[in-house]
This record gives sequence, C-alpha cells and structure tokens, in this order.
Amino acid sequence: MEELLVYAILLGEGLVTENEYNKRLDELFLSNPENDDFLYLEWETK
Repeated sequence: MEELLVYAILLGEGLVTENEYNKRLDELFLSNPENDDFLYLEWETK
C-alpha cells in the first residue's frame, strides 16, 4: 500500500503519468485481490 502512496504523490507532482499509477494499482490488486483498499481504488479509477 505504501508503494501506491508514493505513486500517488509522484502523480500529484507530475513525475508519473496517470497511466503508470493505474498500471501499478492493477498489478497490486491482481497480486492481492482480497485487499479492500485496492478494490476501492480500482472502483474509483474506472
């Protein structure tokens, strides 16, 4: 989860694209589909 927070901060600063953030979120969610936080974020970004 901390890694995704870093991506969110970098996204806010314009250092990564929204596509990169979403790709990493997808990877994290697929590796841990039981995580409710990742599920919520997946719903919110679609």
